Amino acid sequence: RAGNPRVLAQVQLVFGRLEARAGHWDRALRHFALVRRHIEAAPSLFLEACVALDESSTRFLLGDFTNALKCATDGADAAHRSGWLKGRAVAAANSAYFAVRLGRVADAELHLTLAEAEPFTSPSLQIALLETRSQLAVLKGDLDGAEALLAHDRSLSKRVFSWYSLSLAESEIRLQLRKAKWTAALASAGRALALAAEHGMYAFVPSLQLRRAIALHAVGRAVPRRELALGDTDVSLATASTFWLARGAVAGAEGGRP
Repeated sequence: RAGNPRVLAQVQLVFGRLEARAGHWDRALRHFALVRRHIEAAPSLFLEACVALDESSTRFLLGDFTNALKCATDGADAAHRSGWLKGRAVAAANSAYFAVRLGRVADAELHLTLAEAEPFTSPSLQIALLETRSQLAVLKGDLDGAEALLAHDRSLSKRVFSWYSLSLAESEIRLQLRKAKWTAALASAGRALALAAEHGMYAFVPSLQLRRAIALHAVGRAVPRRELALGDTDVSLATASTFWLARGAVAGAEGGRP
């Protein structure tokens, strides 16, 4: 069994997920590439769908939204052909969210409709769909509508923790910062960081710390240097941009000291 390509693919898939969870996205992508190599030798539509969806999430975290969307739609195709109902729903939900981040309103609405029509559902999936609807509202300029959706989403996330719970928290903090609700953003970031530490979801930590640093600066509080440390995880371009925004604000408050 140790030489069975499908078994080897499943092992590499687990390793890839663990690396992605730790924020080591380049390593995760290398594992996913090995999964694809193994299923070429022993085709499996289910594993093809799994690796496409895992890679889509990893590429999203890296800020590569275009390839994240491509992986998600590839995963949807494989899930449909394999009859994997959960995979179909997750792929449609991910595709909708990535389309929003790319500013593609019509595509996002189409994928949301497909996801909501799927027979599979779960609290995590409901959280993901509501968060996507809130981000779509932001894209359309309806910040109050987005805030109302996130409030409903938050009540769902209290019942179940998942990757989507921290994604939701990050969206809420971005919206609070955008609306200059500094104290609320500070509190939300603190709660989210505690959840990330509790569940070992370290990929979210750099972004959350940087957003907390921006909120601390906005309320006139000192920003500890550790808040501006990116740590040993890989970071997306979006997180790198937030880093320089936060560092610039703090340096300005300190009179330009490095």
